[in-house]
Amino acid sequence: APPAAQDRAKRAAKPSEYVEPKVARRPVRLPPVGLGAFLCVAVLTVAAHTLAATFTSLWVATASEARFAVAVLAVRDATLAEVPLAPWDHLAAIQFAAVQLVLPGGDPVDAARWAGLALGTIATLLMWPVLRGLGSSLNATTIAVGTLGVALPLLALRSTVTTAVVGVVWLSVAAALAVRDNIRAAGVAALLAVVTVPLAAAPLLALAAAVSFDGTARLPGRLRKPVGIVAALAAVAVVLAAILPGGPFVATTGPDIPTAITLAGVAVVVVVVVLAGRADSLLRPVLAAAAPLVVVGLFPGPSGSSGAAAAALLVTPVVAVAIAIASDQVQHRVRRRTLRVVMAFALAALLAVPVSVAAGWPTPAGGSLTGWVTSQTGPTTVVVADALDRAELRTAGFPAARLRTPTDPAVSGELQLIAQRPGAAVVPCPPEAVLASTPSGSGGAPAIVCGAITPATA
Repeated sequence: APPAAQDRAKRAAKPSEYVEPKVARRPVRLPPVGLGAFLCVAVLTVAAHTLAATFTSLWVATASEARFAVAVLAVRDATLAEVPLAPWDHLAAIQFAAVQLVLPGGDPVDAARWAGLALGTIATLLMWPVLRGLGSSLNATTIAVGTLGVALPLLALRSTVTTAVVGVVWLSVAAALAVRDNIRAAGVAALLAVVTVPLAAAPLLALAAAVSFDGTARLPGRLRKPVGIVAALAAVAVVLAAILPGGPFVATTGPDIPTAITLAGVAVVVVVVVLAGRADSLLRPVLAAAAPLVVVGLFPGPSGSSGAAAAALLVTPVVAVAIAIASDQVQHRVRRRTLRVVMAFALAALLAVPVSVAAGWPTPAGGSLTGWVTSQTGPTTVVVADALDRAELRTAGFPAARLRTPTDPAVSGELQLIAQRPGAAVVPCPPEAVLASTPSGSGGAPAIVCGAITPATA
């Protein structure tokens, strides 16, 4: 070929001589597995807590639960006299009343229990970002949050009237903010948890002591040990203030939990936390927060089951971390996918069956005696009743001037509305003086109307 033709062939072979269209490559969009898993867990948690709200009437409210439920109602109803409470309990009552604004109405105890279940749902779902921020896998996070959402013991605790559930929400908020390095906002949330439930300071101080001793905290070397000792002693002081007679942080409201169930729950928490601590040494400071709450569970002090219930609720975020760690270990060590699926289904069945059985349990027969008192008594009759029955009578339109407390001086011809609530000291009524009775009255407690008990005939 002539030289000119060869030059044209070479120029034509250069890539720069061509105009190549640039087509943008669309990235392969994977389905949002994480969002789908969270929505499934959220639906399951909401459904379980809603289901639990349908059988709250199976339990009899203790005297302290009934008193706190009335305090919550008094926040919303100015016609009711305020119930004297400690400042932190009054703050918890305000938060309960705020949650009740978006819930259906009901009697004071049921309304307070529904608020507790709503707060428990929020605290459970807040653990999702916490566990993901701590590095837990999607499967482990799903198992841990799902367990907290449908476990029957936790549903039973959240179905009671206790201030600790508010503290759990603020602790969960603080943890969710902390894993995103929003330390200032996390500190504010932790402070709100402490001023609402002072016992919440114990796990926070134990965590501070642990991170000071192991060097995780950004402190100078000479300050780590002193700061750790001070934090540990402060945690011990909070525990003592919650379990010693006359302590300022003794729980004032809570359910009546049998000792055997309390010990079994403490044993489960200890085993799960110890196994998780051995599996992941990096999260041992977080797991150390369970230590003071385990002590309160074992030695609840003068508040009895109320202190144990508060400790059980406050330890749930730590238990969620421990379950996630254990789930990740199972996923890594159990290689066969079929075996992991079988274990997941077994866990789901173990958690779901008790909930379904409880949902089908028959509601006890009975009813409040408020209607009988308001319709069958005379225009000048004085009625003696406890705080819950007085609140229901007042709400039904019974005159406040004709209501008396059990500690007021006796009045001739008065009627006594006696509710046999756990933890309440009641004076027995002679059989011939019983005018009306119900096996399940206000708050689920059996109650009677005792008539014409005067100082002369007592």
